[in-house]
Amino acid sequence: MSTTTKDPQGVLQEAKDAMMEYYTLLCRMPHMKPECLRVPPAEGWSGTHADDLRKQGWSDQAAEISRHLPFLAPGLYDAEHAWITWSSTAVAFDQPVNDFYLSRTSTTDQPKPPYLPPHVIYIGQGYSEAKEYLLLDTELGKIVSYPNYGGDFAPPNLTFDEYEALAPERKWKAHPTLPLKAFFERASTRLKRLVYIPVPCRRRGPSFHFRAEWPAEEAALLAVEDEFDAEHEANDDYFDNENDDDYVDNENDDEQDEIDLEDLRLSGDEDGGEDEAEDEVSDDEMEWLRHDAEQAEYQPAPRLERPELKPLPEKTKKVYEAYKQNGWPHDHFNVEKCRVELTALQDEWDRVQKAEMEAKSKNKKEDYVKRLTPE
Repeated sequence: MSTTTKDPQGVLQEAKDAMMEYYTLLCRMPHMKPECLRVPPAEGWSGTHADDLRKQGWSDQAAEISRHLPFLAPGLYDAEHAWITWSSTAVAFDQPVNDFYLSRTSTTDQPKPPYLPPHVIYIGQGYSEAKEYLLLDTELGKIVSYPNYGGDFAPPNLTFDEYEALAPERKWKAHPTLPLKAFFERASTRLKRLVYIPVPCRRRGPSFHFRAEWPAEEAALLAVEDEFDAEHEANDDYFDNENDDDYVDNENDDEQDEIDLEDLRLSGDEDGGEDEAEDEVSDDEMEWLRHDAEQAEYQPAPRLERPELKPLPEKTKKVYEAYKQNGWPHDHFNVEKCRVELTALQDEWDRVQKAEMEAKSKNKKEDYVKRLTPE
């Protein structure tokens, strides 16, 4: 990984641009609203978040950058959490720092990094087990994905013994890392191509359906043209939109949306200016991504069968079609219609699940009574 420290203003501007572009896309989805995007005033957030960071030993640079970052407020039907990705929730930079995140160190029984240097801050929280923290390195302009597995664990490129041998202050570095721009471009691609699919849920906030669950499966999905778009691209009725004639598709959109592992290397000009060199994904990071994808072959993924993908579960297929039939991810996407359709699907599934649980509970009670009743 490149260790060249960047100009703080450059890191801040890069972070703001990348986060704003991604969050704007995210807020177009049915489980969110445009007003969920919170943009800092010119003078920065006035809350105590930055002061809390300084008091706990974070650097002035990190604290000041946090004052000027956008963030997401909770979306529909979720009063508490704003999901940046399916695995991480947003840090509200206008609010006091959550007590759990006040310390830059932790014990091994706490599912968070054992140590963070003063220049690395949380921008995403691991809400529960099998989720991840998103860490912003304010000196290098990098995003680190630190999984929350509820205990100590090794990242995919190290054995457990190798990871355990690392000093606590080095463990946070041992996890997948990408430059800011590459990280959020990758996150945008996952949404545009519906690698995972958010669905509004009245009972608990969004639920998530997955068309790919492991790196190799995702790579296979992104390597092919979206079959739904290919099937309907010549069908004027597909979009069911009065302004179809005004819509001009960019023939390069699919190429831009499909980020291959090699495409994550952000190349500069041939003469190689200093800024471009700093933005490149290092050889170590590229090797990491390749290794991560290869490791997926050995994971017990329910639908992973290389090189072909198995058919989607029926529920996932239905929510995918609801998005695509309403025009996602294009400008004419009918979010209100899609929201109504997805909410109706989720309501029906919740009703069925509730009925099944009640029936199971009733059967258990009846069996219990039978066992207590003498013959």
